[in-house]
Amino acid sequence: MPRTPLGTALPALLLAVFLASAFPAHASEFAPKWHQPFLAFDRIVGNTDTDPQDELLFYDVRDNAMLLLDGLTGAVEIGFPEFLHGDADVLARDIDNDARLELVLYRRGGGPTAPLMRVIKWTPGGWTQLFAHNDPMSVVGFCSLRSPSQVELLEMSDTDVRVRDMAGTVLLRASTAIGAWTGVEVSAFSLDIDADGIEELGVVQHLFSSDTHTQFFNWNGAFVPTWSATGWFLTGGENTDGDPQIEMFGWNKLDGHHALFDGVTGATDLSLPEFKFLDNAHVEAFDIDGDGRREVFGVRPAGPGVTPLLHAYKWSLGNYVTMFSTPDSAATAYPVQTRAANQWEYFVEKEHDFLLRDMNGGLLFRAATAIPGWSGVAPRVAQVDLNHDGAFDLVIQDDNTVRVVRHVAGSYVQSWSSTAWRHAGMAPKTDGNANEAVIVISNADGHYALLDPLTGAVRAEFPLFTDADAGLAPIDFDHDGQYELLFTRFFGPTRLAICYRWNGSSYAQLYSHQDEPASSSPGPFRTPGASELLEMTPDNLRLRMSNGSLIFVASTDVPLWTGVGTSSAELDVDHDGVDEFLAADAGGTRLVGWTGTVGVEDGRDALIAAPLTSSPNPFRSTTSLQFSTRSEGQVGIAIYDASGRLVRRLDQRLPAGSHAVKWDGRDARGHAAPNGVLFYEVRADGMKQTRKMVHIGN
Repeated sequence: MPRTPLGTALPALLLAVFLASAFPAHASEFAPKWHQPFLAFDRIVGNTDTDPQDELLFYDVRDNAMLLLDGLTGAVEIGFPEFLHGDADVLARDIDNDARLELVLYRRGGGPTAPLMRVIKWTPGGWTQLFAHNDPMSVVGFCSLRSPSQVELLEMSDTDVRVRDMAGTVLLRASTAIGAWTGVEVSAFSLDIDADGIEELGVVQHLFSSDTHTQFFNWNGAFVPTWSATGWFLTGGENTDGDPQIEMFGWNKLDGHHALFDGVTGATDLSLPEFKFLDNAHVEAFDIDGDGRREVFGVRPAGPGVTPLLHAYKWSLGNYVTMFSTPDSAATAYPVQTRAANQWEYFVEKEHDFLLRDMNGGLLFRAATAIPGWSGVAPRVAQVDLNHDGAFDLVIQDDNTVRVVRHVAGSYVQSWSSTAWRHAGMAPKTDGNANEAVIVISNADGHYALLDPLTGAVRAEFPLFTDADAGLAPIDFDHDGQYELLFTRFFGPTRLAICYRWNGSSYAQLYSHQDEPASSSPGPFRTPGASELLEMTPDNLRLRMSNGSLIFVASTDVPLWTGVGTSSAELDVDHDGVDEFLAADAGGTRLVGWTGTVGVEDGRDALIAAPLTSSPNPFRSTTSLQFSTRSEGQVGIAIYDASGRLVRRLDQRLPAGSHAVKWDGRDARGHAAPNGVLFYEVRADGMKQTRKMVHIGN
């Protein structure tokens, strides 16, 4: 190729640099690191290879084939043409403890498509297949049935269950290991029953029938059947007695009664004939005394021909003994701590009432008799530690009244109530008060307000925003533990968003705008020490600073942005504490990241001790990258082209002080870097700076 004469190339490049500098700040300080025009994002996979950044799973919208991309560069690491999005799945697990994830890809098959599984891992020579098979499968998961550090695959098909090691060998096939195997309504699960760090296997047949059969297996050089249960639907396990293993909870498929079984032997530890699944009864376990064993609570609500019952059991001296029993009918019931930390009560919620009982069954509080003016109309109760003393207070809404009930000096008292408001939630710390605020909505016109949780006094009202047309999002922009309040009006003729910040005496307006309402997500997009707001509308993406200014708008800052089918995801692919985000539309997916610096004007420390510069800039063949570091250590130095692809790394260990690192303008293979705008990035002291330079070649 003939070289472009310098007299023609240099003015054009300088004009391009001038035009780029004339854009608003957000046009140059956020830019796509890469762009894949036909790929759609599926999920973050994690680190699968030798570099530190995450890999991302995508699929090609033209044929739905899945691919794995390097999160930082966007390069396709490997494609999976046999596995189509929507018909297949990908699992990731570090199966060999090398700090890298292996991938399990499987499709269930159906019709003309055969089932297929491939397990692959990264090796120095590239991706290597560990094994593949075509056995039928509907659900696949990981388990550790032989040792805590050894991983197997648990595969379920419509008619069978298999355990397979990571060399592809089938260690157990239920259809041959269980004599009376029917292959009907098949399921399986794993859990550590005997608390030795190794899971046991439970295989289920006839899951939805009255003759449900569960067979347990333990590993002893081979899978050995231990005990089985027929006619029981097992719901999980907890340790409730004096031995270390867990007890299995279940209910009988014929009469519905609950029971607990010894997880190792299958012996019935506790039969609960008074609590039947068919009566909507349920049995739960909570460790209320901190001894590592859970107490058992049975709840039976009232029903036609059914009397209500609450019964609590505790293991003591080799037996389950009754803690309390009472004929309460509960919609929900569970332990809470409302008097002091580590002192439990039992909360019993009824249709029009609620109670608190101590763990001997004694009645401590009843709303219908203890709360003045109690209506019992659609009551809702939230447990919140309002003054951070370790005990929960009760924020209660009944009909049009919001109240707070607290335990004070040995009794429960209503500290305040108001018929002007209804409870909407709790706000984190937003002002100089030591306690959070209660978010309420006016019963008169629906506008938002904040109340003091201990007195009910109005801290602030926000008459411009009502629950019918607006939402409230607390955001800690500057990570100081004190949240700002962002109100956004989503409906109505007038758009409006206002962010308020406490100024020491009141909530002052931090910024206001009338842009299109958007869903939003805060994240540290420029520095780990502060957040910006990523907003998504049906056809655009915006990134907004804490002062309201826009520093990125996809419709103007992303080349070829269509705004059709807009989507986004927030992720930190290089684990540096600064988030990137995906900007996706019909034109493809881009990874957008910060390419500028955060300086003193932003109220934060500079990322590196002295400003990052390069000289000369523009340059022809060689330039010097100049910076200072605060401490000795490894310094990451990278050069990227305008699309975000890596050109060259110049990483080295440097002492504290000023440095000038020369670059010869060539990539890692010795080829000349492309002419035009390049970005150079220096990472040191746990932070990074990025600057722009121009290569004009020879």
